[in-house]
Amino acid sequence: MSLAVQKAVVGARGIDTVTTLTAESAAALKANGFSFVVRYLGSINASEVAAITGAGLLLSLVTYADQWEPAATVGELRH
Repeated sequence: MSLAVQKAVVGARGIDTVTTLTAESAAALKANGFSFVVRYLGSINASEVAAITGAGLLLSLVTYADQWEPAATVGELRH
């Protein structure tokens, strides 16, 4: 498997999920206009990476924070 870093496109439609994606679900996301998927290290494996990238979706990998204290403003859009 060969992967490459690509610059994100402004306005791209993506999904951040903890749900394991299959080739079928990744293809459905692509068919519905999604460009990328955000998945978490530690909960993704090589076959899922292959399913996501094989569907033509870009993949962003993130890690769980060791400590996180949710607050009312977390996720709030600020201008």
